[in-house]
Amino acid sequence: MGIPVKLDDLELFFNTIPFGILLFNDEQRVIFANERIHEITGISIESVFNTHFFELLITDEKYLRVANVKVRSAYENDFDDLEIKITKKNSEAVIIHCAASSLDLEEKKHVILAVEDITQRKAFEKVMESSFDNFIQTTIDLDNALKKIKEQRTTLEEYKKHIERELSIARGVQQSLIPLECPKSDTLDIEAATITSSELGGDFYDFYPVEGSRLGIFIADVSGHGVASSLVSSMVKAYMADITDRVDEPKDVLASLNKKVTEAIAGTDFFLTASYMTIDLNSLDTVFANAGHLYTLYFQKKTGTIAHCGEKTKGTVIGSFREVEFTEEQRVLAAGDMLLFFTDGIVEARNAANEFYGSERLELFVKEHENLAPKKFVDKLFSDVKKFAGERAKSDDQTCICVKVKQPVKTRDEKLKIDDAYRNGRKYIRLKQFRSALREYERVLAIEPLAVGAHSAIGQILSICGNYSEAEKHLKKAIEIDPNYHQGYYYVGIVLYNQKKFDEAKKYWLMLRENTGSYKNIDDYIAKVDHSIKLE
Repeated sequence: MGIPVKLDDLELFFNTIPFGILLFNDEQRVIFANERIHEITGISIESVFNTHFFELLITDEKYLRVANVKVRSAYENDFDDLEIKITKKNSEAVIIHCAASSLDLEEKKHVILAVEDITQRKAFEKVMESSFDNFIQTTIDLDNALKKIKEQRTTLEEYKKHIERELSIARGVQQSLIPLECPKSDTLDIEAATITSSELGGDFYDFYPVEGSRLGIFIADVSGHGVASSLVSSMVKAYMADITDRVDEPKDVLASLNKKVTEAIAGTDFFLTASYMTIDLNSLDTVFANAGHLYTLYFQKKTGTIAHCGEKTKGTVIGSFREVEFTEEQRVLAAGDMLLFFTDGIVEARNAANEFYGSERLELFVKEHENLAPKKFVDKLFSDVKKFAGERAKSDDQTCICVKVKQPVKTRDEKLKIDDAYRNGRKYIRLKQFRSALREYERVLAIEPLAVGAHSAIGQILSICGNYSEAEKHLKKAIEIDPNYHQGYYYVGIVLYNQKKFDEAKKYWLMLRENTGSYKNIDDYIAKVDHSIKLE
């Protein structure tokens, strides 16, 4: 077994070979045929696909079985000794000679069948005895390509190693396009990552300083994969660096980029979708422009809702039309808000049932995990998409940028007030003056609404006072803010147990045990709740 190759990498090559090429999948059905197959057999290319091929040529059952057995055996052992006499549709009788070899293609085993019309070329028969693998050498010289099996395989391995070296260099160049780290500021926490579906991908992102206190955020998805897409990405990076030095507004940046890219790739099938945003790091004013890219998700912390940034803008994909009008959309962010830029490789990831990960699932993921820091959010998102897809291979690159507005930095006076409130709260608890303790922790929340310690303390105090429903809200809020707050799971379980919500209490205690292995007397509580469930 050699190094796996991809059909996309070989199709153009197969169509230049002067003999017929057929590619069989693991069901012995044809998934590729070059134009020479029609010239040799008289059968149209469309008629060959998804057939067992020899059934189209051989009517004698005995010879048909021999031919099919030969193809089956080629998945394990090469052959080069199958000779068949056929009659084309124009009644012309020809003799074809077939040779086959196995090939790792997209991580699965396939068979390549070479078909040659030897009616007038008997000299070809002796050379074909060596191996079908001779097709690699034909890229240099057809006469040198038809060598013996051992020589052929040696050349093939050398060719593959050469390609791997070239791809390794190209990967290094492409990786240099991606920023080594995300920008840092007092107001934003940013994390970005990309996972390619093949050796070289077409996704690309970058960040640009803009005049004043603004930051530009750019994400793009070049059509296709491989070397060509990578080259377009390199070109886009160079253009964007130049354009953003001279142009400020997002709509003008995309318009300038479109003109340059269209001039460079006109007449090709390539294009790219892109989204570009600027954000003022002080005022948090944002301006969006979009070029046919998926809308950026905007989670508003205050309302807990999600909107689509760029939804109201005008613009189309870059590289198809030289003159395109782009418009902008403005928003103002607030503390706790989050933006998620992403490419379609995420929402179009499929599972074994051929279902998409989809926009709804992504938006639900955002709402459930918006409290995570961007680094943890990005890691968890990729993990969730991978878990959804299972063993199914990625069909497209996956890229996302998570931007979260930090909570405002507390002043020295606010810090002193919080420290004082915590100190007084602990003192009042020791004195069992619970109302006074509650007032102190409420002072903390007035300054820092997402203070885990304050929510937890209030929950525990309310639980002691018998107000289990309110205690449950505060303890669950502490867990929501910090999913790794183990003490919160412990006390939520106790509060739920006291409300006779035994199944839910057990769920929280089991999550705690799964995360910690053991925590206080958690095993005793789980046994206790199991007993209570049985009594019900």
